[in-house]
Amino acid sequence: EVKRDFRKHFIDFFNDSKSCEFEFYKCKLTTLKEYESIITKNFKSLNGKCYVNMENELILAKHIEDTIVKSILDEFELMTELK
Repeated sequence: EVKRDFRKHFIDFFNDSKSCEFEFYKCKLTTLKEYESIITKNFKSLNGKCYVNMENELILAKHIEDTIVKSILDEFELMTELK
């Protein structure tokens, strides 16, 4: 129960644009092999900013002041909310 409540509050925080200074993007690619390729190619820019969720989607957490090259962001789509 504690784990579930913590997760809910954590997700609620990140979905609140007034409190959170991050934007989340889901990778348009779909396989772990493709994820490995994009991460390897852009390691310096993406290091510490990505994770693979339980649905095996590569998620990028971008701080609003972070400048990530457009060519990298073109591989991702903005998420309206975390689930």
